Amino acid sequence: MLRSLVDLLIAFTDLLQAYAHEIQESAKKTAMKVGVLAGLGIVGLFALAGAMVFATVLVIWALFLALASVWLPATAALVTGLIVWLVIGVVAWLAARQVLR
Repeated sequence: MLRSLVDLLIAFTDLLQAYAHEIQESAKKTAMKVGVLAGLGIVGLFALAGAMVFATVLVIWALFLALASVWLPATAALVTGLIVWLVIGVVAWLAARQVLR
């Protein structure tokens, strides 16, 4: 009787060990997948940020070229800079208003 109880207890601990090993392997695979997806997400965000900066530079350059065709290049650069500062100021003001709300 005692031998049967000990054998049952040993079988139960072996089963728990097998499940623990299976859960550990599953957790490792899941952590690896999450890490890869997070890494790809970060790379994607950096690529998006770079594309946004490049697009913004192209828009500013196009504005300068449009103004330079009408005015002197120095005047066009001044007006372009003032317009960019105005846009940055408005966006910062709107952002501060949202944060302080």
